[in-house]
Formats: sequence, C-alpha cells, structure tokens
Amino acid sequence: MSLTKVTYSMISGACANVLDFGALGNNSNDDTAAIQAAINSVAASGGQVYFPAGTYKITSTITISSNGVHLLGAGTSATMIKQVDFL
Repeated sequence: MSLTKVTYSMISGACANVLDFGALGNNSNDDTAAIQAAINSVAASGGQVYFPAGTYKITSTITISSNGVHLLGAGTSATMIKQVDFL
C-alpha cells in the first residue's frame, strides 16, 4: 500500500488545516461544516486552526467552545471568512 496524501492533521501538535476537513475556500461552496469540524478537532486540548488563502463561505454560526483555540490565516488580504444570510 502506498501513501497518497499526507495531511497536517496527521502530525501530532500540528495546526488543524480546514482543507483537511473538506473546506474549499472557493467562495462558492458552504465551508461551515468543515470549519466547525476542524475547530472541534482541537477544542478538547486547545490548538490552532489554519485557513490557507481563500474565501470561506459560512451559512450558520461557528462555535468555539474553548479559550485555547486560535484561528490563523494566510493574511488579511489572502484569507477571508464570508458570512452569507442565515436562514
């Protein structure tokens, strides 16, 4: 068996990358569930959630239940989280 993809989440203590949880950051797809899953993956022990360059669309509230969770992006002109109307 060969390894075809390595993700940062496979490395102990590494940031949880939202792309590894299914976010696309293409300003088209709804990334809410993927972002929440990435946050939840580090919530118990605290950690960092990384958003590579892109525009991440969310359609509902994102919950951060731990003070030890930090959101990181690729910079203010490179990473955006865009809220669309909640139903």
